[in-house]
Amino acid sequence: MSLSPPGVRLFYDPRGHHAGAINELCWGLEEQGVPCQTITYDGGGDAAALGALAARSSPLRVGIGLSA
Repeated sequence: MSLSPPGVRLFYDPRGHHAGAINELCWGLEEQGVPCQTITYDGGGDAAALGALAARSSPLRVGIGLSA
């Protein structure tokens, strides 16, 4: 059983300049009643790999990845 609150996880590479995109994504999700948690991930990987990691860590199994 997971103790994490349900929601979408968004993993992003801190080397990219994603502030605007992250804000827009989270605002859109939260407007629809879906919580969004952003997590910096500097372990490398492309957007698909980051999205897969984010989904595996999410109680809803939904994730988004943004790479540099």
